Amino acid sequence: MPNGVVVGEGELMRVIFDGYWLSGGPRSNSNVQTEIIQNWIKDYPDDEICVLTRKHIVDLPSQVLQKKSKFPLQLLANTIELPLHANRWRADLVISHNFATPSKSVRSFVFIHDMIFLDHPEWFTRMENLYFRMMLLVARFADEIFTSSNTESVRITRFLKRDVHPVGLAISSGLLSAVPVRPKAMPDLVPLEYSLIVDRLNVRKNLVNSVLGAVASGTASRTSPVVVVGEPKGKLEKSNPVIEKAIAENLVVILPNVSDGELAWLYSNTKQFIFLSLDEGFGLPAIEASFFGAPILASDLAVFRELLGKNASFTNPTDVEGISQALRLGSSPKGIPNAEYNWSKVVREIRNRSLDVQEIKD
Repeated sequence: MPNGVVVGEGELMRVIFDGYWLSGGPRSNSNVQTEIIQNWIKDYPDDEICVLTRKHIVDLPSQVLQKKSKFPLQLLANTIELPLHANRWRADLVISHNFATPSKSVRSFVFIHDMIFLDHPEWFTRMENLYFRMMLLVARFADEIFTSSNTESVRITRFLKRDVHPVGLAISSGLLSAVPVRPKAMPDLVPLEYSLIVDRLNVRKNLVNSVLGAVASGTASRTSPVVVVGEPKGKLEKSNPVIEKAIAENLVVILPNVSDGELAWLYSNTKQFIFLSLDEGFGLPAIEASFFGAPILASDLAVFRELLGKNASFTNPTDVEGISQALRLGSSPKGIPNAEYNWSKVVREIRNRSLDVQEIKD
């Protein structure tokens, strides 16, 4: 594509990726970057690939060129280093996440996970709000903008006043192929009967209402606890004496870190998956729970209606009594795997957007 060459279906491309989260960070961000890059390599083996990372990634094939970032912030890496490497390497396409990459000679695609912070700044810290708002400023540099769901594309379009293409997400290949194994950190006193929450522990994830509803319903007990898989990230909820008491009495069991095999076991054996986030751009844990056939109680949000359809029960995430009643009824339908959500489809849709271009930027 350099020098005005038009790329055809069978021609190779030189693609440079933002790999900021490959070496760690939030599980969702890391999985999205890893799966897009790994599936691009698998599905388009003739393309030349370069990745900008914070440290060397041993899981990438040897033919993938890796460049080490010198900046601690993804914003700086994407807006300063990525365009320099893309131009020097004569890339055809740069694919970044959240923060678009400015370039006059290379097409710039960006995947924005969500812009919830613009609708609900109160759910984020002051520093998070300042940092995330930079997405708005640099988004103008992107030739194409992608996100995960139709619901989130509507939100981002509202703020950016331009087309945003939903491409979906999917569960990680590691979780897909994992052999289920009981978590080592789960106390022996916890039997197979438990409810499950999987998410980061912050205000938006609504853990307090979820647990309060479970305790009020009578479904949370020492023989049937709520197992919470997650770790603090972002603006945390205030401590709640009811929850502290529930944790002390083993009505709630918190597992900060689990392996893919342990997570597969938890999804496969739970009596109820509880996903009562106040808002989401996509909500990958719901797709994961569906794959393993878990009964799902989800927030009554447009994005969950889009993703889950009739394969879940829905309730108001701010209504503790409503949550309690829904859990007491325990009639949520079991999730069903949806083939629409797969990484090859995500990669194909992103790549095809570049193939639709008839003329490359000079």
